[in-house]
Amino acid sequence: MESVIISERWQAILDSFNEYTLVKGLKLTTRHELKASVSEFILFAQNANNIEFPNQCNPKFLLSYFQYIITRPKGKTINVIQGSTPNHHVYALRTFFGWLFNAGGISSNPTVGLKFPKYFSRKVEAISVGSIQKLFQACESDLERVLLSVYYGCGLRRDEGQSLNLSDIDYVLWKVTVRKGKFGKRREVPISVHMQTHFINYLTSYHSEIYAAKDQAPFLIDENKNQINGNRSYQIIKQITYRANLTKEHINLHVLRHSIATHLLLNGMGIDYVCKFLGHNSMDTTQHYLKGIGTQWKWNQRNHLLRSSKSFNHDRT
Repeated sequence: MESVIISERWQAILDSFNEYTLVKGLKLTTRHELKASVSEFILFAQNANNIEFPNQCNPKFLLSYFQYIITRPKGKTINVIQGSTPNHHVYALRTFFGWLFNAGGISSNPTVGLKFPKYFSRKVEAISVGSIQKLFQACESDLERVLLSVYYGCGLRRDEGQSLNLSDIDYVLWKVTVRKGKFGKRREVPISVHMQTHFINYLTSYHSEIYAAKDQAPFLIDENKNQINGNRSYQIIKQITYRANLTKEHINLHVLRHSIATHLLLNGMGIDYVCKFLGHNSMDTTQHYLKGIGTQWKWNQRNHLLRSSKSFNHDRT
């Protein structure tokens, strides 16, 4: 695209949308992703198609934009969002035009009923229970064990783990509260009996009584009381992986989350509750996680599971 300058008209709309995402209480990272995706869409509409008003964006045009997204060059260029996926852009378009319609900015929402082609990022391979055991055996500190417990045992996302506060861990009911997960969703995740000892030992070793009295203090900290972010957690996991001689497994935080989903299903948990455990909006997303382990999703199975009333089994890893 020739220019990265957004017209005054589009910029005013973008600024109002950004204000909406702020008022809605979305996470900072989600707001940044939405702004970046919508900005790229506006540039495409404005510069490549001479579209000046949102009402000019019809379903056919949105599909042409989706095609552009999946074929545009990858890498660090001024017009490319590094690491973004078509799925993020679809979510951004639906959020943007839904807001615009509700705000009276357009007479109809072009994303309603619009089916974008299914697109999933590269397949993530779950590691075996045996590999998980090797990781725990290779741990040298309570911190390393609790990191595995958070990202594997509880299946938390990277941002969810680094955002945990002390008050988010319930040592009576044995659950973790994710205050603001993806898309601002709140959920409670059970801590299995196999992981509870790791949480207790870590709390005793790393959180002094004075520090622990601060409910809003970060849960994941190092020996110097510095908060451990996602990048540092990943580095620690890679160190554990190296000691466990599992470097060929390509283990990262997301692989740990993917693995617990697979292990829960194989251990008998219903796919609907695996979906709730992971905090997914749709069971179709959960099914994508679980491809390759003998499960084929059918809509009649989905509707049956939606009506089921099973509960989480806290004793499962």
